Amino acid sequence: MTLGYDLYNTKLGLYANSRMQSREVGEDLVQDAFKKTWSYMVKGGKIEVMEAFLYHVLRGLIIDVYRKRKTTSLDLLLEAG
Repeated sequence: MTLGYDLYNTKLGLYANSRMQSREVGEDLVQDAFKKTWSYMVKGGKIEVMEAFLYHVLRGLIIDVYRKRKTTSLDLLLEAG
């Protein structure tokens, strides 16, 4: 997995940073994508194209962040009246 990390970390980081407003959040999402991929592989999952799989996982994590952000915004609107 370190080979995959070395090959794809920069590309995934640029992708995540372009989608997120915070560089730190983008970096955290890339790390989470690698952790989830590693967990999948340890459980016996087969990956045919590593780069495509990593982008797929990262896109899902970015979507999750946007969904959580909307819920928080709604809570703030309800508190404000």
